[in-house]
Amino acid sequence: MDITVKFKIILDKEQSKLLQDISNEYIATVNAIVSSMVSTDLPVKLSSKDISADMPSAVKNQAIRDAKSIFKI
Repeated sequence: MDITVKFKIILDKEQSKLLQDISNEYIATVNAIVSSMVSTDLPVKLSSKDISADMPSAVKNQAIRDAKSIFKI
């Protein structure tokens, strides 16, 4: 038996700003990686240490994975 619980996260102004900043940085990072791949016409091998964005490494790794999936299309 599964139980589903719905909840709403209420962010304060500082947390909301941080989330917005990371989201904008994430989009810019994915765009930069895809642009790099398009200009070289090759998939780029990257790790989180190669990305100079101000984001947690897990988010950097997700940006790399998303950019690779966009480039394959």
